[in-house]
Amino acid sequence: MVKKPFTMNYVDRIKSSLIWLLVVIATTNLNAQTNTDSVTEKNKLKTLRDDFINRIEALGYHPRLNPPEIIMDNPPSFGNYDDATNILHTSNWNTLPDSDK
Repeated sequence: MVKKPFTMNYVDRIKSSLIWLLVVIATTNLNAQTNTDSVTEKNKLKTLRDDFINRIEALGYHPRLNPPEIIMDNPPSFGNYDDATNILHTSNWNTLPDSDK
């Protein structure tokens, strides 16, 4: 029996890249934020997400999924994508407990 190498289709690669991009951006923010700043950060993430999708579409590809909704609710994993609801849960550095920073 010959094992097939692990492969991902193009949409899965895009989804995975987008998730990791958003998680890294969200978890490396070291500046103090107020609630208004949290909204600003979420808007920045949405802008990055939308720009990423626009660049992919400019190359002639059209993702089958809509861009995921972003919720900054500090999941234990610092980032989690729920494919059933198309929601990306990510962390807000300034609302994390000190033990998680």
